[in-house]
Amino acid sequence: MKLVSFTRSLVAAMVLSTAFVGVAQARDLFTAQLQAPAQESRVIARSTLWTCEGDVCRAMPRHGVSVSACRALVREIGPVTSYGAEDDQLSAAQIAECNASSSAARAAARAQQAQN
Repeated sequence: MKLVSFTRSLVAAMVLSTAFVGVAQARDLFTAQLQAPAQESRVIARSTLWTCEGDVCRAMPRHGVSVSACRALVREIGPVTSYGAEDDQLSAAQIAECNASSSAARAAARAQQAQN
């Protein structure tokens, strides 16, 4: 009797764990909508390979959706209009913060180049 109960519990745990894995995997696909078409078809940002086509880049990163992760991509490919997973997108304010760091970095680089 104890073996049957244990087996049922084990099967139930396996079924539940696969249900949660499916949800986690579905969240892993990130999409970044760019302000302008990408110049490169593949970009690495924050140890993540992004594949870009036109003004859309996609990746399956190991990190969560964050402004800092967005900034890493923006440094490599340019400003974005959206960033995140299907059910976890950065807000408009967070996108502005992400892009602002890129604008400031580019302005500083242009100023440095002008001095040289």
